[in-house]
Amino acid sequence: MKDLLNLIYIFIKPKVVLKKLKRNPDFLYPLIVIFIIQAISGYSTIRVISQELSQSARPPVLLSIISSIIGALASILILWFVSIVIAFIIGKRGEYKNLFSIVVYGYLPNSLILLIRTILGLPGRGIGLATNLPQNSSIYLFQLLRRVDIFYIWSIVLIIYGIVVLYELKRRETLIVVALFILYFLLFPLLSLLIQPEAEKTNALNRRPMFFRFLRPREGNPKIPRPKP
Repeated sequence: MKDLLNLIYIFIKPKVVLKKLKRNPDFLYPLIVIFIIQAISGYSTIRVISQELSQSARPPVLLSIISSIIGALASILILWFVSIVIAFIIGKRGEYKNLFSIVVYGYLPNSLILLIRTILGLPGRGIGLATNLPQNSSIYLFQLLRRVDIFYIWSIVLIIYGIVVLYELKRRETLIVVALFILYFLLFPLLSLLIQPEAEKTNALNRRPMFFRFLRPREGNPKIPRPKP
């Protein structure tokens, strides 16, 4: 029961949870919650997208749900690997299971915004500050800003704080960790562009947020033009 309460306390008392993870690593419950939210979001996204596509063009529901879960797991593993590398750079070794627990708990704010968007009927994770970019913006800038929102920053801050607590870092080491995470944030979009197909880059750049369902114009109910005086 106490482990389940950590899922709430990580948002309101993060230091308490992170100190517990230092003594006793635990990632099962948050990982299950993340996967469940990803599955719900994947299913909801397919329902929204299917309204815009023909029957033959609709992707399989199960495949989309599995892809959503695998995507979250891949993101967690990447953050864990980056955290291990950063710890290695500042001369810290071991306690990788504890570090994985910290990364999993730190990922929960991303799941929170995903759950909120699903409840509101909005597909996917959103594109952050990239929403306000002009259509002719560079692909790198789009990939960089699409991940920037309060929940993503919240997630990274939790992971950094967890590393500080786990390895009992001093101020200088903490500043190095922050600088290295900023470097990761700037370089990761370049890596994703190198492995992403050209067609997906174009589609991502052209993507724009969808309206709330209750704000979308109804089909077959066009506006009647007002007569000129």
